[in-house]
Amino acid sequence: MLYPIAGLRKAQGYHRTDTHLDVAGQVAVVEELLTPLLPESDLAAYRRTVTERQSPPKPYVGDLGVKFDPPISELTPKLNPDKTYILSGNGMQGGNDGLMLIARNSTAPRNERVLLFADSYFRQLIVHLSLTFQDVVFCRTRFFHTEMLNAVRPSFVFCGLAERYLSRVTLDQERPHFLSYPYLLGRPTNPDTNFQELFADNIDAKALAQNTQISSRPQ
Repeated sequence: MLYPIAGLRKAQGYHRTDTHLDVAGQVAVVEELLTPLLPESDLAAYRRTVTERQSPPKPYVGDLGVKFDPPISELTPKLNPDKTYILSGNGMQGGNDGLMLIARNSTAPRNERVLLFADSYFRQLIVHLSLTFQDVVFCRTRFFHTEMLNAVRPSFVFCGLAERYLSRVTLDQERPHFLSYPYLLGRPTNPDTNFQELFADNIDAKALAQNTQISSRPQ
């Protein structure tokens, strides 16, 4: 279990009008994740690139600010991805669990793949990780899905969940197959452009049914 409170306090990485982290907070979390795994040269390159790609502060209304009438905004920078960055999703309509996003940055310095089992907080980190890794596969879920681990075969796996998921914890053995979520939850999908290509490049279809140990219904 890792909660980078010291880094977040140092960075003051919180929005005023949103429950999620601002760019400074996102950087603090990424550094906490990558520092034990990568050489200092790669970390320095990430810090340099993320600084170069921050836009000047612009007005932003988050998921808290929008609840006011009139909405409350704040000035905050945004991280602009690399020019070769592509982000494509399975287009699941509504809901959370079952959303799948795949990012590719063909000019990333490390020709490696990262797999995320996470919620919206780690979804923010996709663009950051793409500054270092060529492919990032994001699975919106509260579980560790062995079937996806086998199929994606990543260099690194990160799992991130907000505290609200800790009040009632269901064992991973009770999870559904990740790709079955839209059907079990009755949610239509409308995949983005390039999703089929990125899926085929990152997913070994023959491995999807191996070592699943799953139940038939989502929790």
